Amino acid sequence: MILRILGGLFVILLVIAGILTAIAVVIGWSYGIGWAIAQFLPFTLFETTLLGMLASIFIFFLGSRILSVLLSEGEQTMETSHGSDQPLFMDHLLEEEGIPAGRFVQSEGGETDEAWFRYQIANDIYDDLLSKLDLNATMGETQVKELAVRLTDVVTAVFKARPKKPRSQRVTITVAQLKKQMDKTGLRPYDNDILKTTVGAVNKRLSFDDELADIVRQKTWNDIY
Repeated sequence: MILRILGGLFVILLVIAGILTAIAVVIGWSYGIGWAIAQFLPFTLFETTLLGMLASIFIFFLGSRILSVLLSEGEQTMETSHGSDQPLFMDHLLEEEGIPAGRFVQSEGGETDEAWFRYQIANDIYDDLLSKLDLNATMGETQVKELAVRLTDVVTAVFKARPKKPRSQRVTITVAQLKKQMDKTGLRPYDNDILKTTVGAVNKRLSFDDELADIVRQKTWNDIY
């Protein structure tokens, strides 16, 4: 108990000593500035010392403010640069089930509108394939995910072949367009149930998600998201 009291008193004495030392330094510094000013201006030593003290306080306050701003900007820059180490898409749905963002973008330079579009659409198709067709029971989770990605590739190819459209125009796709695109690339069309489910998932998402729909309308596929 006594040691704790003595320790507390020691800390208090250190604080007082620090304050007195700081005051002495300020007074000594101000006196030196005052003496130098008194050599050139018609003021008394007391007046120049007081002037030097006020100037020192002002300079100290201004310097501390500038330093605080610089340190704050430095911390923000470090946080920004640290955050950029991880691709933007990886910030989304990190702990949720589905097709991971890394399936569509592997680096910061690959964070395009097309990658974001494919990521969102593929997961919508995947969810509908599971919920409406129960493909997970016959194909396995990994196979269903790959199927959703391949279907997304077909959907994206159909949309990318279209010209720019005004924002007022709806963005939709049909089963016939999917089959035509698959025939064009030499792929065997999937069952109608799978294609209908894909069309339903895509059209539903684009009916309310203007961000994704605008990627198709404005053809911003290569823009950085």
